[in-house]
Amino acid sequence: KDLEDNHGHGTHIAGMVLYGPNGKDKVCAQVEIYSCKFYKPDIHKTSNCFKAAKNMGIDFVNFSGGGQLEDVEESEAIKDYPGIAIVAVGNEDVNPEGRLVKPAWDISKEPYYPASLNYPNMRIVGNGYSQDRRSHSSNYGLPGMFWRDGDRIWSFDKDVGRKQMSGSSQATAIYTHELLQAQCQ
Repeated sequence: KDLEDNHGHGTHIAGMVLYGPNGKDKVCAQVEIYSCKFYKPDIHKTSNCFKAAKNMGIDFVNFSGGGQLEDVEESEAIKDYPGIAIVAVGNEDVNPEGRLVKPAWDISKEPYYPASLNYPNMRIVGNGYSQDRRSHSSNYGLPGMFWRDGDRIWSFDKDVGRKQMSGSSQATAIYTHELLQAQCQ
């Protein structure tokens, strides 16, 4: 009901899922994309998005978010989701002024949720080129992770039309775009 993007992150991610990292590779018409807003306290919960995706028979959920605290209801909803959840591994922590608070870390030792759950229906994506060449800002540490270049990616912006953003969220959206493109084949 309320899909207004108050931050801009969701708009940026949706643009990459639809049009790829170069903005010119639109997914085919038979792919349907639905949005689900979360991170609005007491109104929208991630678990509701996964439950809705399950009930609607949606094949893939792009989850470009997370945090250091586990939401048990969210974890159960992801576990019960029969499709593929493409999940961001997270990034270093910076404060609003852009100062580094915590460098990227190994989430197998210090969790970042929901990525650290690493359920069989999850594809965990980090920002980088390979296990040996990850972006310094991307978390890491899970076996079988996927890596995509999520640095300085142009996409839609809710206020200025287009802008660049970087991180594992962008890498996750690119991976999701690739999965959707494969559905067009």
